[in-house]
Amino acid sequence: MKKILSYVFVLLFVMPSLCKAESIDVLIKGMDDGVKTNNQKDYKEAVTNAKLQAIERAGVAEAILLPGFQVLDMGYQMDGSYQVVLSGKVQTGKRKSGRRSSDGRYIDHVDGTITDTKTGLMWTKKDSYADLGKCLDWNKSRGYVSSLTRGGYNDWRMPTVEELKSIYQKSKNNKTYSGDTIHSDPIFASGGGHYYWSSETKGSSRAREVFFHYGSAGDSNRDDCSNGGVRAVRSP
Repeated sequence: MKKILSYVFVLLFVMPSLCKAESIDVLIKGMDDGVKTNNQKDYKEAVTNAKLQAIERAGVAEAILLPGFQVLDMGYQMDGSYQVVLSGKVQTGKRKSGRRSSDGRYIDHVDGTITDTKTGLMWTKKDSYADLGKCLDWNKSRGYVSSLTRGGYNDWRMPTVEELKSIYQKSKNNKTYSGDTIHSDPIFASGGGHYYWSSETKGSSRAREVFFHYGSAGDSNRDDCSNGGVRAVRSP
C-alpha cells in the first residue's frame, strides 16, 4: 500500500501539557492509495491510513488511536481516490507506560495486552488456554477471538503463521499449562497451550498451527483439541 496521499490533522482539544495528557481529540482525513478497486477495499485502506496518520501526528511516541472513533464522511473524490474523515481520541504517553520485557522489545500495558515494538503488533497477554483453562479447536478459537474485547479493543483476529513465528524466540523460555517449556518471552502469561492456531487453512478440513517447542508450523484437523489454542493479535 502506498503512503497516504494527503491528510488533514486538527487537534480539537489539547490539555495544557501534552506529555501529561492521557488523550487528545483528533479530526483526521485519510485517503486510499489512489488505485480504484472496490468500495469496501478502498474504504478499509482509507481508514487504515487515517488511523496511522492520527497516531503519527499525535507527537507522542507509541500513541494509539482509541476504539470508538466515528466516520464523519466517506466516499470517492473527483480524482478517483477514496476519502474518509474520522473523529476520535488518540491516547498518549500514560497508556504505553507499562512494564517492558528484559530486552525492551515488548511492552506489557497491564490491561491484558502486549505490544511487540519490533513488528508493531499487539497481542493478548494470555492465550486462550491460560484464559479459559482448556484447549480450543480451530472453529472455537475463531469464536473466542471474535468475542474478545481485551484492553478495550474489539478488532482482535487470529494471527497468520508468520505473525506467530515472529514471537517465537529460541532463547526465551515460558511454561505451558502442563509445565513444559516453550520458547516465547516470559512477559507473556504462563500456563498456556503448546501450540497456537493460525488464520490459515489447508483444504476443506485442516488449519495451520505453530508449535512453540520448536517454532515449526504444521497443520491439523480443524476439530482437533489436544493441548493448544489461540493467541489473538491486532494491528495498530
